[in-house]
Amino acid sequence: MDNIVLTGVAAAAGASVVGLGVTAVANDTLNQVTGQNRQCGDKMKVLFNSIGKLLGIGGAGDLICTTEMLALFSKQDDYKEERFCRFIRSIHEKNPEFGIKKEEWNTTLQMDVFQAFGAPGHLGVHAGLMIAYPGLGDWFITLSVDLAAIPAEKILNRDFPENTAGSDISSSGISKCAVYHTLTVVDGIDESIWEYMGSVNMGLLDLINIVARAMKQGAARGDYNLLSNNSIHFKNDILAIVEGNFHNDRKIPSKTNINKFDLRT
Repeated sequence: MDNIVLTGVAAAAGASVVGLGVTAVANDTLNQVTGQNRQCGDKMKVLFNSIGKLLGIGGAGDLICTTEMLALFSKQDDYKEERFCRFIRSIHEKNPEFGIKKEEWNTTLQMDVFQAFGAPGHLGVHAGLMIAYPGLGDWFITLSVDLAAIPAEKILNRDFPENTAGSDISSSGISKCAVYHTLTVVDGIDESIWEYMGSVNMGLLDLINIVARAMKQGAARGDYNLLSNNSIHFKNDILAIVEGNFHNDRKIPSKTNINKFDLRT
């Protein structure tokens, strides 16, 4: 997320943080940034990560993407009908030993859902989701679900290459919203970064439809906006769709030393 929102939130709250309280101005700003589907704790995470960034605490870290894809919110039909399936299929065909794609797209899987603010590669106020489901053996497939803000001047004919890194990229002009996925094969997840939200039983086809539905909601809000159409809104739009079906029987273990397979691409 752009430093403008970091400055705005911190300026609104910084001088008036007393204990855990914030001014009405800061609270209104935080309400806008986190949106109507905000999760418990979202506002405080944004507040403290904003102030921490301005004080020089924390950083973006290194983002190591094994495999990634982008799809504009405005192209949600193409994402749902072709792009996501092609993305998963191409990785699976080169790495069949991990069970990335099941026999059918609607095969029911247990998907563990995690959220994070400031995951590696992102500023502290950037929010994203991680979906984890069992592969073969002791391996798990993890799929990040992020909002990327792509400067309009970088988009030719409202499209761009299949694999282009970027999330909440700063731009002096208009930015378009896109969903940004990274797929990895791991044997655990670091809960010092990722907060477990719940588990849901569904197929990859269900996941595609849910993400496309959230993309459509984001597209209806317009272009990327630091206050009214950001990564936190996108995260919470997806959680609002799935959380009614959550259970807590998670599969992926919590680990600090995680083995990650270098996928063939």
